[in-house]
Amino acid sequence: MSITLPTSPGAADLTARLIDFGGEISSALGAGTVRVNRLGNRWAFDVRTPPLAGAQARAWCAALASARTAGALFALTQPGLDVGSPGTPLVKGAGQTGSVLVIDGLASSYGLKAGQWISLISGGRRYVHQVAADVTAVSGEASVPITPMLRVSPADNATVEVAAPMVEGFLGGAEVSWTVDAAGHAGLGFTITEAA
Repeated sequence: MSITLPTSPGAADLTARLIDFGGEISSALGAGTVRVNRLGNRWAFDVRTPPLAGAQARAWCAALASARTAGALFALTQPGLDVGSPGTPLVKGAGQTGSVLVIDGLASSYGLKAGQWISLISGGRRYVHQVAADVTAVSGEASVPITPMLRVSPADNATVEVAAPMVEGFLGGAEVSWTVDAAGHAGLGFTITEAA
């Protein structure tokens, strides 16, 4: 079971990286280049906390050490974005694939913004997506363009986390090494990459 990392304080710096398993194929005979998209693209986040006080530093160090082998859940902050009250968003209809996620249960006329993070819970695992373009719900329903494309086909009524999206994955690096003293002066840094 993944370890939920502390939410206070949140990240001071958050760098998102899209891990792309697709690529471009160029013809050896001079024809055009073709883009091949593959399922499996996912996000990795480089995180740095602000300087931490003793008790906070100890809590973060303990959570990160446990998450190294168990996996981690980390709340994605969205500075400058007022998420508001999105309602109770759910996947509308089974069998969805591709780069558009149809959601219902949104507050009437709720607006999702380009660049906003959402997470989808399917089969007991979270998948992070970024909203690709502004979209406004009509009667609580919206067809949301997302990046990357869906890696799984979610069940009808699967939960979509809009108010508090989270990334679930593993911490990068082969060694776990944090000190409370360093955390108090510079904060802690780690990378979390989506597991699936």
